[in-house]
Order: sequence, then structure tokens, then C-alpha cells
Amino acid sequence: MAGYSFWFAAVFFCFATLANAALTVDRVVLRSGLTGAVLDNGIHLAEEPMNVEVWVISDDAGIAPGTPLFGKVVVDGITYNLTGLAQNSFREYEQINFEALNPTSGFLTGDIIGPKDLGEQSFEIFVDEVFANLDLLPEASSTVSVVNISGFLSFFPILLVVILAVFTRNIYLSMFFAIWCGSLIVLQGDIVESFKDVVEGRLLAAITDLYNQYVILFTIFLGGTIGVITRSGGQLGFTEWMSKKATTNKQAQLATATSGVLLFFDDYSNALLVGSSFRSITDSFHVSREKLAFLVDSTSAPIASLIPISSWIGFELSQISGALATVELANSFVDKQVPTSAFNFFLGTITSRYYPFFMLFLQFLLIFLGKEFGPMLIAERKVVVNRRTDGGDGKADAKFENDETQPSEDTPKKAYNFFVPISFLVIIIVAIMVRIGRDGAGPDASAREVFANTDSYSALLLGSIAGGFFAAGFYLIQFTKDGEFAAPTPSSILAMIDPRPSKEGMDAPKPLLSLGESADAFVNGMKNLLPAIVVLILAFTIKGVVTACATDRLFTEVFTESGNASTFPTIVFVISAILSFCTGTSWGTISIMFPLVSVAAWELGEGDETFFTVALSQILAGSIFGDHSSLISDTTILSSIGSGCQIAAHVWTQFPYAIFVALISIIFGTLPAGAGANALAMLLVGGAILCVLTALISVPVVSPSGKYDIMTTLYMKIVKSPELEELQEETKAFAAEEEVKGAFNPFTLCMNKSGSAEVDVKEENSL
Repeated sequence: MAGYSFWFAAVFFCFATLANAALTVDRVVLRSGLTGAVLDNGIHLAEEPMNVEVWVISDDAGIAPGTPLFGKVVVDGITYNLTGLAQNSFREYEQINFEALNPTSGFLTGDIIGPKDLGEQSFEIFVDEVFANLDLLPEASSTVSVVNISGFLSFFPILLVVILAVFTRNIYLSMFFAIWCGSLIVLQGDIVESFKDVVEGRLLAAITDLYNQYVILFTIFLGGTIGVITRSGGQLGFTEWMSKKATTNKQAQLATATSGVLLFFDDYSNALLVGSSFRSITDSFHVSREKLAFLVDSTSAPIASLIPISSWIGFELSQISGALATVELANSFVDKQVPTSAFNFFLGTITSRYYPFFMLFLQFLLIFLGKEFGPMLIAERKVVVNRRTDGGDGKADAKFENDETQPSEDTPKKAYNFFVPISFLVIIIVAIMVRIGRDGAGPDASAREVFANTDSYSALLLGSIAGGFFAAGFYLIQFTKDGEFAAPTPSSILAMIDPRPSKEGMDAPKPLLSLGESADAFVNGMKNLLPAIVVLILAFTIKGVVTACATDRLFTEVFTESGNASTFPTIVFVISAILSFCTGTSWGTISIMFPLVSVAAWELGEGDETFFTVALSQILAGSIFGDHSSLISDTTILSSIGSGCQIAAHVWTQFPYAIFVALISIIFGTLPAGAGANALAMLLVGGAILCVLTALISVPVVSPSGKYDIMTTLYMKIVKSPELEELQEETKAFAAEEEVKGAFNPFTLCMNKSGSAEVDVKEENSL
């Protein structure tokens, strides 16, 4: 018994000695157990799993490094244990350098389930040394508070964006008030402080973020370069050159769609330029304004979002970078490495973006087949059979403010003034990316390693500025007189260095664009992208609100609990499509969805990079859906304005095509890819099936029977439509009239300017 007393006294003496080296809780960090995000705002979902990190310091006596530390947390009557070790100094974590103020510090961690009651909740954290298991008083304690909110309140800012966008049709106000709503939730209803938080905190933080600044400046400078190219007459020269290739209805549509694909660098410029340039041409070949608007809209955002050098790339890379950083923090698979290169990840998403690819394919397929279905069939048939050259019933006055960047009437419109600066822009950006990548990866690195180590933000920014300077210099050395190119004179040379715009009345040949004119065009081009910059800033800001209100953690919890990984890419696509449809903004949708689903995608895929890539690519694909379906979409409106088409008529005729492509994308794209099928293989398979189904459900615009597609036929059986019945008879009469003129073949029918059918001379039974 005396022996036990001796050991007990010895232990007590050691404890009394070590007690002099008292611990103090220096910092408590709470992390979401769902995403790994730091709960620095105190917002917590009720009963959300959390990870507790406790940083402690000792007094001057110090504790030997490696000494075990113990702690406990009591939440809702349940005790959770914390464990850790004393160490020499705090580690650097998440760009926060915890410097040791005393000889020894310590770090403990443990997982808990947060409080379940709503409102502000507090719980105690106790920390002790080796004697923590004895019933002795702890050496240190700290009180931690969180604000518990419900899942509905967490999701409400996103819901508010949708509601306000539908009723106000103004995405700027909708996003701003959603941001303010999120700040109100974080600050527990304080109106004044939340408004200050939005303006002085969140908006300012979004603008001053380094990578956001890269994206904003690149977008602005690219707009300036586009303004200079437009002012030179290069874009109009390109579209006029393309239009000369069109001699039939089919060729006019093909030239329009091809021009839209080649003008890949910006969806806004694409929508306005292609529509306004080809409007008179398509009218003369009996193409409806609805079809023109569809061709323009389907080659604006879809192609701009896929090309690595466009006004979209900077924004897409910023969202991808943020998602990869978030997933890196939350990565629970130690044997799986999160991708680090945003640019390489962007390239990897291209093959699984089914919707934009299938939409591009559909429009070319319909052109070659000479077929349509749904409301578009009716719109096209009305124009063709009545030989209308006014654009049809969907015509609207085309009024848009773009005069400041348009060339003067006496400016020669040459296609090479478009191709040369654009080619230089592409080459210089790629060259800068390769140089930066080689500096980081070494001269013998592979192409993949080079692009993995490059700085795409820097390359895009420097390239866009260099492109503007090159364009200005290229146009400066070209001289015109009386609307034609001419050889320069000494007076012309002086005009090159004159910073003022060239005088209209000067007799000597003048530069195509003087330095002053190029500078003005650059500024005006930047002004044209101001709406996009506003959306950019709001998108960057709302991304932070999504995180602050725990909406990303809510989605992660819902998706991971469902446990069905194979359908996850489809769910992401559908949610992105609905959100973009309701809000009318693809960029806003992307900024909301990336922080919501990135961690869930990584966790459900168990760290599989292929699954992760397919899942996140559906955000980029689904967000395009709203550009084709929503009345309040910016590109929908711009496509309608540029094409001179009523917005409602454009949406009504295009919506069935958007739904059709979305269904094909889901059934033959996202579902099999989510189940493990090769993404590229499904792109090819889906394209083939799209071809077959389109041929089956669509009908020729002009046919001897005048029949409608199956959807329109069902509609006519439900709702009697004398107008459609009359149009059917007119189509029969028109086809009969054209058949008398030559061998009629509905699959190869082309309309020339006179309204007569031009057909390929083939036997009908050979098809």
C-alpha cells in the first residue's frame, strides 16, 4: 500500500511541477467537416460536422516538444475528444503564419457534430497535458460561438437571385440584392452594417483580388482590341467576304453560321456583328429572322465558352482555380492529388461539354438537311412559301448603340484587317504561355508540363494589350484616299505620328486609323464590355456570399448523402440549366455553381480526376442553356437586336431546339459519362444519335405533302389552327409549282434570290 502511495505522490508532484508550465488557448479554428472551409464568419448549418483546431501556447517554462496534449468539447451534452502534441512553433497554415510567442506551442484537433438549435450557440473547449485523463481541472479553456442557420436560410440568397431575375428582368439588381441578403444573414439582420459589408467589404474585396483583377483587365483590354479591329472595317470586311460566298438560301445560312464560329473571341461582339451584317443577305434569300437569330445565338456563347482564347477564358479559369483550391483544402483522399493547373483542367473539360457541342452540330445539321421542327418550321415555311424578303413575322427594328466603334462609310472593308490582328493575338498569347511554362517546367518539358506550369492569367492580359498595340500599328501603316487604299506621301507620314484623328478633308492619303482614332476605338471597345465587367464583379462577389452562407456546404451534404455518383453530373447540368434559365446569366450561374458542387464532385468521385472533370464541366455546359432559353439572357437579347428579330419570337422558336439538345446531352452524354463511359466517345456517339433523331423528327421546310413535324401535328390535333392548315396548303401549292420548274427534291432544295428553287440534279430515288 505504501508503494501505491509513493507512486501517487510522485505523479501528483510531477503534475504540480508541470502545472507551472500552464497552457493558454491562443486560437480556435473551426472548419466545415463537409468542405474543409474555415468558418471564419461563424455561420454554421445546424448539426453540420465540424473539425476543431486548437492552437495553444505555454508560459516561459515551456513544455517539451512531443508532449501529448488532450482536450475535450461538449456540444449538446455529447463529449468529443481532441488530441495533439506540443511542438516548437506554430506551422504555417492557409497563408496565415502563426508565430510562436513562447518557447513551445501546441496543436490539437478533433471532429465534432455542431449544435442543432438555431441562432447563436456557444460551447466550451478544454485543453490539458498528459494528466487530462485524471479528474483534475483543465489547464486551459475557451468559449466558441457559432450562428446556426437552417438549410433554407442558407439557400435563400440563391433563391432570391432567381425570384428577382424573373420579376425584374434585371440581373444586376438581382445579384446585388442577393449579395446584400447574404450579408444580412451573416451579420444577423443588421441592415446598416450589412450594407457597409457589401460595399466596403465584399465588392471591394472582389475587385482588389489579384486574379480577379487579371480577369477584369483582360476582358477590358480584349474589348479594346475588338473595338480597334471593328473601327478598321476588318470585321465588316470579313462578313462581307463571307456573304459573297452565298448564292442560295442554304449557303446564306451556312455563311452566317460559319462566320459566327470564326468570330469566336467574344459572344457580345459575335451576336451584334454577325446578325447585323448578314440580316440583309438572309432576308434576300428568304430566311426568317427567327432562324437568323438562332444561327447567331447558337454560335455566340457556345463557341466563345469552348475556345481557350476568348473573353470567356479569364472568367472560366478564375472559377476553376477557386474550385481546385477549395477541393485541395477539403481533400480527404490522401492518395489522390487534386489537379493544380486551371488551364489544363479547362482543356480537359472541353470533350465533356455536350450541350454547346451538340447545339453547334444541330444548327449545321439542320442547314444541310434543309429541315426544321417546331415553331421554327412554321416561321421558316411562312417566309419561304410566301417568298418574303422582309424577314417574316418575327421581324423587329434593329436598333443598338454601337456607332462609336463602327467604321466610317469611306473606310475600305478588308477581311485581312480582321484575320491578321486576330492571328497575331492568338499567336502572342500562346507564345507567352509557352515561355512562362518553360521557365517553370524547364526547356525539356513536354507540352502538357509546359501548360501545367504556365500562368494563363498573365499571358491573356499581356497578349490582349499586345494585340491592341499591334492592331493600331498595323492599321497605321495602311493609307487610304477616297475610300481606296493608296500609296503614302510625306504629308501621310506626318499624319501617322499626329496623335489627333486624321482630318476628313485632307488631300493626301491618310492612315486607315491614326493613333488618335485607334486610341478612341480602343476606349469605346472597352466601354462596350462595361455590362460584362459589372456582371463579372457581381459574380466574383456572389461566390463569396455562397461560401459565407454555407450554401456550398449545404449542397455538399445533400449530394454526398445521396451517394449516387453516376447521376451527379446530370444533376449538376440540370441545376445549372435551370439556374441560367431563371437568371438569364451564364457567368452568374457559373460563379454560383462552382463553389456549390466542387467539393461534392470530388468526394462522390472518391478523388477520381476523370469523374471530377466531367462533373464540373456540366456547370460550364448547363449554364449555356439559359443563353438560349431565357427572355432575360444578355446574348439572347443581343442576338435578337443584331438580327432584327422580336425577342419573344426568337426565344419561342429556339426553345424547342434547346430542350431537344439538352435531352440528348443528358441521355447520351452526362448519364453514361457519369457512369464511367469515355467522355469523348460519348461526344461522338451522342453526335451520331443527334443526327439520326434530327432526321427523324424534323421535316423539310418545303415538301409536296406540306406535312408538319410530329410535335406540331399533335398540337394541331389538340388545338384547331386554321392558320397552320392554310400554311400547309400553301406549302403544297408552292412545292407543286417548284416541281414543275425542275426535278424537285426536298432534301437538296435551295432558294435563290428570286424565290425559285435550285436543286441538285439527282434522281430522287438515289437518296
